[in-house]
Amino acid sequence: MMNIGLPEYGKVVQLQAPISYTGAGTTDAVSLKYCQKAYFIVQFNCLGNANTITMTLWGGATVTTATNAIALGNWWYQEGSAAAMLLTDTAIKGAVAAANYTPTTVTEGYMVIEINPEDWVTTGYDCFAVRFSACDATQHVSAMALLIPGRYQQATPPSAIVN
Repeated sequence: MMNIGLPEYGKVVQLQAPISYTGAGTTDAVSLKYCQKAYFIVQFNCLGNANTITMTLWGGATVTTATNAIALGNWWYQEGSAAAMLLTDTAIKGAVAAANYTPTTVTEGYMVIEINPEDWVTTGYDCFAVRFSACDATQHVSAMALLIPGRYQQATPPSAIVN
């Protein structure tokens, strides 16, 4: 078990307002071209039935190619009800290089994925999104990104959402 310490500065970008995906769906893609790090924060609710929601990180060189499933690097998850989350401030570290994450129980919780853009330079990826598997109307997912700017930024960087 470990704690997650998010930076106290950065640009918060809403990638997906709370929604039920009756078919598979993908959040908005964000460009990390001007970032030194990013954190994707996904909230999920698998309550209501036994369906689970699989969350996959997608990357690509442009928004139109941000459709390639990529391995998760540093990521954490917390399963449990809101009441249970108040009892502990720890999250479970996920396996490095996992292909995706599926909650192991019918529950609710959150997932944090850390992205270091430098790790994806050789593949040419700088646009990322989160993909959700199909669920039903009683289940909800939402996502946001915390983008940590580079050291020497221009006064007004371009929009983070590229689609």
